[in-house]
Amino acid sequence: EVSSLGKDEKQYQSSLSEINTKSGKLSSEIRKKGQINKLQQRIQAIIAEEARKNRATPKSAAQEEYIANLSGRFDQNKGLLPYPVRGGVIVDRYGVHPHATQKGLMVNNKGVNIASGSGAEVRAVFEGDITQIACAGLNNTVIIRHGNYLTTYSNLASVNVKTGDKVTLNQVIGRLSNSDDSDDCVLHFEIWKETENLNPEQWLRR
Repeated sequence: EVSSLGKDEKQYQSSLSEINTKSGKLSSEIRKKGQINKLQQRIQAIIAEEARKNRATPKSAAQEEYIANLSGRFDQNKGLLPYPVRGGVIVDRYGVHPHATQKGLMVNNKGVNIASGSGAEVRAVFEGDITQIACAGLNNTVIIRHGNYLTTYSNLASVNVKTGDKVTLNQVIGRLSNSDDSDDCVLHFEIWKETENLNPEQWLRR
């Protein structure tokens, strides 16, 4: 009987340990979901401010031509843009959908989350101008303006560009974390046309 009680106790402890592990993972997911939500709200506010500043800034004929040309070329590359991280894999898709691993959790992703290797280089998907670098909830966020389009790159552990820089296609703008935690090696990437949020999956090369 003592042996049976010992067995039951072991099973109980094992179940408790499993519940605690699952609970810990769920809490971690909820925390990360909260971070992503805050990040997206911060990006949306930055984008709105960018659009307001862009409208309010007087432009010469040459600047108007540059914007129209860059916007047109970006537009022509729909479905052809390179991934911002080499060998990256989309692990969380655009839009409202159930969480990939946690039942009952819904995700409203305004971009895509792209997993890559530890310390991976993050590159500009098109030429443009660095319009802002912010700490927006998940490490650093870099925003690049391509005429009337903007791309945002979040969760950069390090950045090697500054506001006002002109960047070229595939130029390295920063790196992901060197952490062993795979969650730290995920880039959150968004595309906007001024204040209109776009689905990056329709723009990145398939």
